[in-house]
Amino acid sequence: MIDIKEIKEKTVWEDFLIFAKPKTFLHSWNWGEFNKKLGNKVFYLGIYDDGELAGVALIIKISARRGNFLFCPHGPVFKNIKYKI
Repeated sequence: MIDIKEIKEKTVWEDFLIFAKPKTFLHSWNWGEFNKKLGNKVFYLGIYDDGELAGVALIIKISARRGNFLFCPHGPVFKNIKYKI
């Protein structure tokens, strides 16, 4: 069963990214914190497969003149290639 839950601990997020591919700073916890300082709402979402963390998605809510939208830079990122989108 697939579940999506918010991740609230930096260590859980960063430990997952060590083993995930591709590697990009645009999905790091610190990139999310930087975007918060810019005034954007940030969601750290974990994708769980049978209770095991299988993927992460850093979602940034952007409010711009052209409208509001959700942005997931270079993601979501998965641990196992079978989940590749």
